[in-house]
Amino acid sequence: MSTIILRNNVKIGGNNPCFIIAEIGQNHQGDIEIAKKLIKAAKEAGADCVKFQKSSLKDKFTKQRLEQPYNNINSWGSTYGEHKRYLEFSEDEYRVLLKYAQDLDIMFTASAMDMESFDFLLNLKVPFIKIGSGDSNNLLYIKYAATKKIPLIVSTGMIDKATVTSIYDIISTQHKHFCLLHCVSAYPTPYEDCNLRVLQDYRNCYDVPVGYSGHELGIKVVIAAVALGAKKHERHGSSMFSGTIGITAVSTSSAFFGSDASNSCKNDTFFRRRVAGGRGGTSRQAAQARRARNSVSAARHRARFYIESTLFTQSNPEREVDKPYVYTYTQCQY
Repeated sequence: MSTIILRNNVKIGGNNPCFIIAEIGQNHQGDIEIAKKLIKAAKEAGADCVKFQKSSLKDKFTKQRLEQPYNNINSWGSTYGEHKRYLEFSEDEYRVLLKYAQDLDIMFTASAMDMESFDFLLNLKVPFIKIGSGDSNNLLYIKYAATKKIPLIVSTGMIDKATVTSIYDIISTQHKHFCLLHCVSAYPTPYEDCNLRVLQDYRNCYDVPVGYSGHELGIKVVIAAVALGAKKHERHGSSMFSGTIGITAVSTSSAFFGSDASNSCKNDTFFRRRVAGGRGGTSRQAAQARRARNSVSAARHRARFYIESTLFTQSNPEREVDKPYVYTYTQCQY
């Protein structure tokens, strides 16, 4: 497995600790002060990076789509355009948040939901850019992103193995500084659909770091994913800081609007199950991680985290989690 070197010389993959990203996404509810609180909470919890979602609405959506009525529990406006504009930070606000994160000494980045947003983030000089599952079959976009030579993270929900291989081939012609995330695009994902053996398949087929983009409730699947070799993990969360191992979404309250807030883990979950053998964590957490690594499973997979002893110790052939490929297709408006 190769190693990604970010712009600030942080290394991901190989024998390096699991990289922890607190994904704020759009759980800031359109409020920059809430976003700042989430960044600070992520730093205090020991995350390596915070991540948002950047869209250029005029480039991503048609006029008809933006004018479509959008009246539901997650809505911030009467039309989908009003809803999205309410949640979208301006470029100037992104610069304010970047500076705030830099002052706290935590990395800052975002998912680029379109090419215009990709160029903005590129000029913002973020350490890497995320391409979500919604664009994983947008091979023209992925080819464009690869030519810019910035480290990439690509989620692979809602696509088949052949498309994953196409993504790998396209980016590899330009560089190897990218990570593939196994993902099941269901919100929340039932445990039986998590299919963690895909991680092992990715490790066998692609010589780049692999990770897991999980949308299930709780964190046990996350820990298992890291034990199976995930060097990054995307996870949606709620409460003042929701974090797990790898990339995770956060919000300030589980009562917040939005699809991300509904499939989230809580603030205290992150602190109790924090990756401890990596870049952050307390001495007590580090001791927990050392004990965990003494177990057969943890030692075998170089896991650097606290493991509950009953977790993922037995496989069940009846569960889809043990099947190589079961992709869940959903339509999720967020």
